[in-house]
Amino acid sequence: MPAEDDLRAALRTLETHAPDPDAVLFAVRARAATPTRRRPGLGRNPGPVRWHSRITPLAAAVATAAVVAGSVLAATVYGPARTGGKAGNHSSAPPFPTTSKGLPAYFAQTPIGSQTRTLRIIATATGNLAAAVTLPGRIATTAASDGAFFAAVTRGSQKSFYEIRLRPGGRGAGATLLPIPPMTAAIGFIAASPDGSKLAISTFGPPRRLPYGVENNIQNLIVASTGTGAERQWVTPPSGRQGSMDLMSWLADGKTLAFGWTGAAEISPSTSLRLLDTTAPGTNLLASRPVLRNFNRAGDFTYTMSPDGKVVIGIEQCLPGCGPGSPGTVQGHRPALGSVIEFAAATGSPRVLYQQPPLPGTSPRYTTCSDPLWISKTGSKLLLYCFQHRPAGPGRSAVTNTHVILLADGRVAQQLPWLATTVNDIAEFPGITNAAGGFPALPYPTKAG
Repeated sequence: MPAEDDLRAALRTLETHAPDPDAVLFAVRARAATPTRRRPGLGRNPGPVRWHSRITPLAAAVATAAVVAGSVLAATVYGPARTGGKAGNHSSAPPFPTTSKGLPAYFAQTPIGSQTRTLRIIATATGNLAAAVTLPGRIATTAASDGAFFAAVTRGSQKSFYEIRLRPGGRGAGATLLPIPPMTAAIGFIAASPDGSKLAISTFGPPRRLPYGVENNIQNLIVASTGTGAERQWVTPPSGRQGSMDLMSWLADGKTLAFGWTGAAEISPSTSLRLLDTTAPGTNLLASRPVLRNFNRAGDFTYTMSPDGKVVIGIEQCLPGCGPGSPGTVQGHRPALGSVIEFAAATGSPRVLYQQPPLPGTSPRYTTCSDPLWISKTGSKLLLYCFQHRPAGPGRSAVTNTHVILLADGRVAQQLPWLATTVNDIAEFPGITNAAGGFPALPYPTKAG
């Protein structure tokens, strides 16, 4: 269709330098060690390209970054597991300090799809490397609590779990092996509760043979105590075996887990953001409560929920015709592709929160923002990276600008250009799991602003 052709042309500078988009997207969305998997639903006629989901991994996959480090202490520390005590005796790390604009002072960064054993901790206010910790195996996936980072580490077929804490003053860090029993199951995602006392771990169910090949879906959930290793498990019932879990994060109450669920088809009514009360009895994963369908009258989305559970953020990510009502209408108007849409969790009522302005002489279809890298507890502040593109024309080269911005109540409160140029790959901020990558440094010609 013409709109899709225009967007593909806009991204040609990326596509000519990048590996196969689907392969990169699968790796980014998965962040799992093994097996390599497709994004849930991609084997089922996924429809037109969602370009904001592709520009990030495409850019990050070909990016090179130089982190200008101040005083950096690299550590190789594998501390002993915590022992003794009862569930709930976990000693929480003190919350990270914040920047002058209220952002967490640190986040963790790991390369996409690499064999890295090193987790890097970055100072948000400067983009400088604060610490680097080398772990005893390949990092499969990461998470962050309010005051610490967590990593699932693969050695052979076995995955173990580590907590990484900054030392006082943010100079150096140490890693502690957690008492969570090692597992051989393929891990989808992990998410740490705000106080770091619990780690949610999603794993794959048994593979299913289908006419187009083998389908691997994320079907199981484990919530483990980081202090004692005690576990509780949820499984997908047979009626939901064609579906799969996606990203997940904890709400501020420390007991409710928010996660995305993709049903038998991406336009299925069951494809939605869901909430699971991890203190309620039962082991049925789909006893969780659906909050908001991915395909709805406002358009097509994946979601980020504020920790207080009141606000849901989605990025308009579908071209016309990719699903019923997508993109739809918000407050009587059709939102532009890439718009940041805010929903009231209680009612599903949407409003356009932000749209990246286009470059002079171009249209809004050449701009987009990606899913939030961080969201404040009330959802009033978001950390986003956004893109502006100008296609090549007579006598001019194509230009793609990357902006890392802090959005406060729908307005740009701060530009963070140092992050756009010094950090790439997967970024983990407290309270959010972001599998779409970090801040990409795009192929030249580009400008980071």
